Formats: sequence, structure tokens, C-alpha cells
Amino acid sequence: MAKTIEEYMQIANIKAEDTFTKEQAVKIVNEHTIGLYRGRVKLREDKVFTGHEIADKLHTIEAVFEEEFEKAIEEIDMEELKQRHDAWKEDENGENL
Repeated sequence: MAKTIEEYMQIANIKAEDTFTKEQAVKIVNEHTIGLYRGRVKLREDKVFTGHEIADKLHTIEAVFEEEFEKAIEEIDMEELKQRHDAWKEDENGENL
């Protein structure tokens, strides 16, 4: 489950009312986002960001990732996955080589 905005502010050591330039905000977001996106996040808005806005962006990134990940997991055909696993285990044991 995605962290709350308050948890992100605590992790990034920022306060809701703190203000940051776009460059500072990008640095903070990229330092504290989930690993998959670390160093890849860009902010389109050219403005001063508050600590709350930065934490909200971090929360949104994680929440969207988790939602998409859950959708992908639901689409996996578990029977097919079991068959592939069983075939892989047989190969690993040299039974299908």
C-alpha cells in the first residue's frame, strides 16, 4: 500500500509549507521515489513547489505503480504459470533435456 503524504514528508524530511524550486523538487522526488522510477521523474510545471505537493507527487507515483502492478498480476493465468513452473522444474532436474 502506498505511503501517505505525511509519511513521504517525514521520509524526505520536509514540511508541508516548505517551498522548493523546480530543480530542488525534482531532486527530492527522484531521491525518494520507488526504485523503478528513481532518477527518471521529471516535473512539467515550472513553479515553486511546496513540501506537500512534493509528497503528493511521491504518493501518486507509488499509488499508480501499485494499481498497475495489481492489474498485471490479476491478468496472469495461474494455471499457465503453474504449467510453466512445472516444466521449468523438470528442465532444471534434467528430465526434459
